[in-house]
Amino acid sequence: MTDGRVRCPWAESSPLYRDYHDEEWGRPLHGRDALFERICLEAFQSGLSWITILRKRPAFRAAFADFDAETVAAFGDADTGGCCDSRRGAGGSIPLALFVLGMLGRRRRKG
Repeated sequence: MTDGRVRCPWAESSPLYRDYHDEEWGRPLHGRDALFERICLEAFQSGLSWITILRKRPAFRAAFADFDAETVAAFGDADTGGCCDSRRGAGGSIPLALFVLGMLGRRRRKG
């Protein structure tokens, strides 16, 4: 993985970590949806390694409409069905039901 760039040692352990380090880590986020995605991913990470979250990020994006805050805020019960199924929503090892319902509840209260 050596391409001449200076990286933190942890970034050399996986291509996902390398890309995250080079493109996202330590850089400011701009925009509501980018911040919403990061907050959600940080919440999902609780008790798990960050590499697990990075591996499941595409499934999270699919479950959360690419983290479009307005779309997620408008989710109804029918919209949460697929993402609340822990067998499908994030590849099976992260139960999403409580996370999704909690995020939706917070988002609806803030309106």
